[in-house]
Amino acid sequence: HFTDFIQSALRFLDAREVRNTPRVYLTDGRKRDEFTHIMIGNRRYLVEGLVGSGAKCDVYRARWDNEPTEFVIVKLLASDEDSDLLTREAQMLRHLEELDGVESEYFRLFTPRYVSEGMAILPDGTRTPALVTRERHCFNWNFVEIRAAYPRGVDPRAAVWMMNRVIEILRWLHGHRLVHGAVLPEHLLVNPGDHRVLLIDWTYAGSIGEHVPATVDNRLDYYPRPPVLYFNEERLSPELDIAMACRSVLYLLGFEPGAGASRRSHIMDEDSVDYRPLVQFLYDHAGYGDSCPSHMDAKSFHDAFERVAHDVYGPKRFVPFHMPAP
Repeated sequence: HFTDFIQSALRFLDAREVRNTPRVYLTDGRKRDEFTHIMIGNRRYLVEGLVGSGAKCDVYRARWDNEPTEFVIVKLLASDEDSDLLTREAQMLRHLEELDGVESEYFRLFTPRYVSEGMAILPDGTRTPALVTRERHCFNWNFVEIRAAYPRGVDPRAAVWMMNRVIEILRWLHGHRLVHGAVLPEHLLVNPGDHRVLLIDWTYAGSIGEHVPATVDNRLDYYPRPPVLYFNEERLSPELDIAMACRSVLYLLGFEPGAGASRRSHIMDEDSVDYRPLVQFLYDHAGYGDSCPSHMDAKSFHDAFERVAHDVYGPKRFVPFHMPAP
């Protein structure tokens, strides 16, 4: 019938339009020309937005211009002078991919996954070093953003599980004789629903005993001070990671990294539980003055931290954590 013919023709036109759509539109209906395009190697990426910006680089969320696509994080250096640090990070991420075992496969879920590196060509023709990693979904807030939402500090019971997740990553890392070197609030991203933490920015990482490659100059308050600074004559060590993790969690609890967190006589949570022993433990291992023990690895720290947390809060239990609505 003529009506059936017309309907078939319309279905054909609809199908042809769908097949042609990728040339102009994405599957979500947005036009490709709404995005900034950058080329890295033989791939074109559509930049969705700025994730973060620092003195050395800008970090963007992007998608591979392909169907099906891949969502990625693109780090673009501000200056070629720091290209050695980006190369170092890429080498470390590739090294993490090579670590064997079920444990390594699990913990790689909480580190950036390497995609590629190279010179990015920007729309104006500018070329700059770039590193591309897979986007980790649901890790939407870092410690800095969480502290901004809770200026007086988060519930210390939530800080306990966040610290546990950080130390679990460090236990795995130190077990392979590797050190992150910059366990800072902005490098710790939280997935509140799954109680997971993602450790990013491996620019400063290396093997235990290597010289510290660089420091984050605007975050020197998070580094242990002399005479325990870096320990082992300015070489990477597990103690460095542990001290910085302690300072980052103290910051999450409402303290400043350079302040004397242990000076309060008592600290009560919302249930009137005095969690000062927990704060004191973190302070004692944060490298303030001579307080940080030497030869402390993540396993022994973790065991001791869990004992203190148990003394304060009892057996482990699920503690929900939510970011306030904007």
